Amino acid sequence: MTRVNFKALDQYSIKPVGVYGSKKEIVRFLSHVRVIDDAIAALLLDDTTESRTKPTLRSGLYILRPAEQMNMTEQIFFIYWPERNTWDDSASHTASRNRATFMRYLTKMCDQVVALISPEHAQSIVWKDVDERKDINPMYFKTFGSRIINCVVDRTDEQEESVKIREGFEAHSEHIALPESSPESPVPKAYKPYLLFGETTQGILTSKYQPGRRLTNFASLGEFSDVRLKQRLTTSRLELSGSLDATSLEILARVGLKERFREQCDTWERKSQELSASRKKRLAMGLVQMKKQLKENLEALKCTIHKAVVDEVVILYPCFKPESFPYTDEHPAGIQESFQSIVSLCPNVGHELKEHIKKKCFRITDEDFRALKKSICLFAELYSRTADLESQIRDQLLSTVLEGGFQSAKIFLDDILQGSGSSGKAQGLLKPATHTVLPLTNPFKEKDNDSIIAYVQGALEDANRAARNIDDRTFLLHTVNSEAVQSTVVRSMAENAQRSAESYLKTNISAVAHKLGELVSRKQEHDRRSKLENEIERYYEGEQRVLRSHLIAYINGQSHEIGYKHIIHINSVKEIKSKWNPRYQIEGSEATEEDPMMVFTVYPMRLSEQDSQSLKLNPHTIMTPHFHRPCSFQLPLGFSIMYVLSNTLAIVYH
Repeated sequence: MTRVNFKALDQYSIKPVGVYGSKKEIVRFLSHVRVIDDAIAALLLDDTTESRTKPTLRSGLYILRPAEQMNMTEQIFFIYWPERNTWDDSASHTASRNRATFMRYLTKMCDQVVALISPEHAQSIVWKDVDERKDINPMYFKTFGSRIINCVVDRTDEQEESVKIREGFEAHSEHIALPESSPESPVPKAYKPYLLFGETTQGILTSKYQPGRRLTNFASLGEFSDVRLKQRLTTSRLELSGSLDATSLEILARVGLKERFREQCDTWERKSQELSASRKKRLAMGLVQMKKQLKENLEALKCTIHKAVVDEVVILYPCFKPESFPYTDEHPAGIQESFQSIVSLCPNVGHELKEHIKKKCFRITDEDFRALKKSICLFAELYSRTADLESQIRDQLLSTVLEGGFQSAKIFLDDILQGSGSSGKAQGLLKPATHTVLPLTNPFKEKDNDSIIAYVQGALEDANRAARNIDDRTFLLHTVNSEAVQSTVVRSMAENAQRSAESYLKTNISAVAHKLGELVSRKQEHDRRSKLENEIERYYEGEQRVLRSHLIAYINGQSHEIGYKHIIHINSVKEIKSKWNPRYQIEGSEATEEDPMMVFTVYPMRLSEQDSQSLKLNPHTIMTPHFHRPCSFQLPLGFSIMYVLSNTLAIVYH
């Protein structure tokens, strides 16, 4: 049995139109307002059986809100659906009591009540006085006698109420206009401002469509624990940035994405592993092919570098010809690469070449060469400084230099000096040269023996210092070709020194060429390996990026279709190492999606002080109201205004 809260109904403020009467007419009314179709109408009018197998509508009060409104005004109906014999005079006591109860509340809730009378009921109405009707059922008076009261309106001396028509007023406002049309707006184009009626306050109600919008917080999301991040990933609309790297996406998948999109995450991980395996295999094959090509080009590379080293040595020692240092290994077939092209590929090889030449070839370290050079240089320097010395002593001095070097020559001069003393053993050895005419610059002219020996000792010291300052290049280029060397017995020693230098340079040229060849080979291998790795890395990184973009697009699309209001936009993810639970630094923003709304604005009309004073002085004054202090409110789409409380402009909606 349905329980009705009548106290709540007594306090209900909406006063719709009440409808009661014959079932047939009520069904016809429902069909007219297009609430029911023919099939339902037939079921409502089917009173031939009491079978519970068919749907029935129980007696009671029902609220009707038609979908189609008339004249752009919303209308509410309260319909009393009667029982089968409700309107019969012979109705049962229960039916009569229910009829009286429902009619009481129908008339109480509705300002206006409409009775829908069928032709059969209209014909049965008796239009004569009750006293003249002898055929009325006595039960009628027993049931309703106490409720029927004859009322008579007494006329008084007071003035009767009446309605008078007079000139109205016009109110102009820019707000009284059609709303702007929008393709997204569900409001019909013909929706016009609505006039709010009232006894003391009136106003204009306008509406405007407000599209859905997003409220974004651009501040960084900050740190998240794994539990909190998982909750955000599983209960929010996700907008993952297309620039997310593999590490960030792996973290998100591990924390919560995989639980929400398991199939797609598993597919992404499987394809990523397949790409990684394919990358390693392709890199290994490329390295094998690269090493094979480098091995084939190694001989040509060594030959080119050997030639470059020989050219540098020949520049350093012009006394040698390039043919003196031939390439001893097998000459490669085909066109050889120029050294300049090698330098362009390996810029530091030119610097390394000069450094190795300076280190290995600028000073010849062969012991035989060093000894020969020392003797020859001292001989040549002393030879030019003792040209005016007596030939016998000069020859003995130079021979001593060749045999024992500087120290032996010094001892020899000391012995001569001692022999020129009082003992007279060396008398006659220091006589000047028996020339007919001595030159004016002869250092030995008119000098005693001690002075001559001292002069020769000084010349020996000077020659020794000059000999030490002669480098290998000057020695091979100038010293060995000087008159002092070529016209004396030292010539054979100079030839031996040249052969020793050539042998030494030949050995070091091969060593330098080999070392530079290894340097260039390693550089080429490193460069080609880096190039190969970069090419493979770019290719597979592009493939990985495509996989990530597909997964990100799917996740963004699916989470958008679900319709979450809270949105989280993620640009990057970093894991923060912690002794306890892991934490994650999220770069991005949060947003909240607002649904489209209908914005309603009420513009109350007010009178100016002048109009108010004029109205008090003359009630027939035509006023010009003004719109004052508008107020707005929003309603979601699908909500509509049902009733306006006119006295306070309070609005009831559902």
